[in-house]
Amino acid sequence: KDDNIASDRAILGRDRWMVRKADIVLADLTAAYEDPTLGTACEITWAWDQRNTLVITVGLKKGHSMDHPFIRQASNHIFDTYEEAEEYLPCLIA
Repeated sequence: KDDNIASDRAILGRDRWMVRKADIVLADLTAAYEDPTLGTACEITWAWDQRNTLVITVGLKKGHSMDHPFIRQASNHIFDTYEEAEEYLPCLIA
């Protein structure tokens, strides 16, 4: 029985639900420079697939472990730093 709140199934279901409910997904890739994070790649793709969710990616640079056409094209905006993305967010609400 897979009913633990920290099980693989629970994590996948929760993260998918959060992306479905979001208007904006802010994907911070700064900590994944050398080691890609498959979960974040899935979340970016889910958000892009919904077509009503804005994807903002932070820290994606040439040579990054997740520098891939899918990630670049699924990201509506790419910022070098979290602070740049944070500064941009109020523009979306106005």
